[in-house]
Amino acid sequence: MYEGYNKVFWGIFFITFHINLGPVTILPAFVGYLIISKGINILYEETEIDTFKKAQLLANILAARSIIIGVMELFSFNISDLLILNTLIVTVFSTVEMIMFYKLIEGSVEYFTSLNLEKAAHRNMGAARFYTIASIIGIISMNLSLVFHIGRLSVLALFILIILRIYLMVAARRNRNIFAAE
Repeated sequence: MYEGYNKVFWGIFFITFHINLGPVTILPAFVGYLIISKGINILYEETEIDTFKKAQLLANILAARSIIIGVMELFSFNISDLLILNTLIVTVFSTVEMIMFYKLIEGSVEYFTSLNLEKAAHRNMGAARFYTIASIIGIISMNLSLVFHIGRLSVLALFILIILRIYLMVAARRNRNIFAAE
């Protein structure tokens, strides 16, 4: 469990904070999603909780999307030039990411409950609620800023989504530390 949550932590870190050298991305987002997928797979193998398997499938979908977008950008095709398509893609995949992290937290709640770690389960239930509500606000803000070209709202949405990723990193680290003595 320790290793699984640790990989999830680092995967979230890599999808949040991109490392670029000019036009070349050193650690593209798909690497982060693949690391998250590997971490979730470890959690699934150790617990056999199906919710983790669903989260892993969504992580793989996000990795594939990230690879496709990366290849398109490599050939100078910028999807953001197509406003309606870009808005739709951002909405769909932001929602997929929200569901993936929700399923990850939900699987953690199931596992902690099965171990009678009620405090950890309760903390993760609260995290799931907060994450879902804040994500929906962030996704709606992002869409409104894209459709109506509201710069300040775009900054707010970006700020919300970065804070949420940091929140998820802290939650993954906290869950990892429960298993530090193993």
